[in-house]
Amino acid sequence: MEDIIKIFGGSFIAGLIITALINVFNKHGFGLVNIVKNTFGALFLFSATVKAIDPTGTAIKMSEYFEELHLVFMHPFSLTFSVIMIVLEFLLGLALIMGWRNRLTLGLLILMNVFFTFLTGFTTVTGKVTDCGCFGDFIKQTPMESFIKDLILLALLWIIFLGRKKIKEVFTDSKGLIILGFIGLGFLYFNFANFYFDKPIVDFRPYAVGKDINAQRVEIADKLDYGFQFKELSSGKLKRVPMGEYAKFKADIAWEFTGEQDNIILEKGIPAVIANYAAFNEDGDEITDELLMDEGYSIWVLTKNVDESHNEAWSKIEVIQNYAQNNSIRMYAFTSSVFETTNKFKHKHGLSFPFYEADETLIKTVVRANPGVLLLKNGIVLGKWQHKHIPEVNELSKLMNL
Repeated sequence: MEDIIKIFGGSFIAGLIITALINVFNKHGFGLVNIVKNTFGALFLFSATVKAIDPTGTAIKMSEYFEELHLVFMHPFSLTFSVIMIVLEFLLGLALIMGWRNRLTLGLLILMNVFFTFLTGFTTVTGKVTDCGCFGDFIKQTPMESFIKDLILLALLWIIFLGRKKIKEVFTDSKGLIILGFIGLGFLYFNFANFYFDKPIVDFRPYAVGKDINAQRVEIADKLDYGFQFKELSSGKLKRVPMGEYAKFKADIAWEFTGEQDNIILEKGIPAVIANYAAFNEDGDEITDELLMDEGYSIWVLTKNVDESHNEAWSKIEVIQNYAQNNSIRMYAFTSSVFETTNKFKHKHGLSFPFYEADETLIKTVVRANPGVLLLKNGIVLGKWQHKHIPEVNELSKLMNL
């Protein structure tokens, strides 16, 4: 619930500021409907912008929904659907603030929010998709939090709909259309810049540059108080005995352990940020710790499927391979492709560094590219590149001070 309060609290403040600015220039007043519609619009702008930083992440989330809803045929269109949805969400938020074509804007907003509420409700009931991705990787919400958030948004939309006649246009219809068109094109370019032209401008994931993967794999367990039930033989009285007094009561012939025990959580632990990292060699042995505990420099190549990767990137990766061999730097790849496929692929591209098997979801989480390259030292990410920007050896050398 804390995230919900922060999200709506921040949106409300933004809504008040927007309402004040519109009032200064257009004299629209501070009515409830105007404040609510600007709060709603501000939240939509924020949500769309956060997702636009990483459209591929939203596409991955869409793929999860398609799979659970038995719409697997939609997988190839996940990224297209992601970009369209993000741009539409941004434009509708902006159109609402501008008061542009209220009937059309409100109609589309109602349809979109009913759709979002269905998805988050599905997530809450089934538990199939653990995070709706409503705010990308910036804010992670539980399924119930996402569902409550969408129900609140529907309630706000109802208030706006009932008071729609009080909403005035900030700009004329034609001028508003031109503004939406230009801003929409710019926002569309921003989406493409974060997956097609290069990697996301901001990396909210635990594998971002500067992150320590090993530290994020550490789990802090719950602090527990272990209790044991003893019975006083003379009176039949039951007593809960803490761990520190167990030996004392066990040795006392006046008391008998009933075999019952419980655990009380004194302090909630912290789950590991990275809990799904695992890599396997061709013999099926997990080698995760061996790779991450290497104190020297290492170069990772990640490709979810070698047959679907961008071929032109591999010639640059081969140059990096030669550089790594000449400087005794460990280099290896992670892929979800089977070893029979990767061995043929390695031979085709003249690659000699080992390929290890990893889960496709993990690979897509680490880097939004196919292939992508990472530079690490002792589990700390020093650099990350997507397939269109594979680093030159002098860039790697500079990062490693070689």
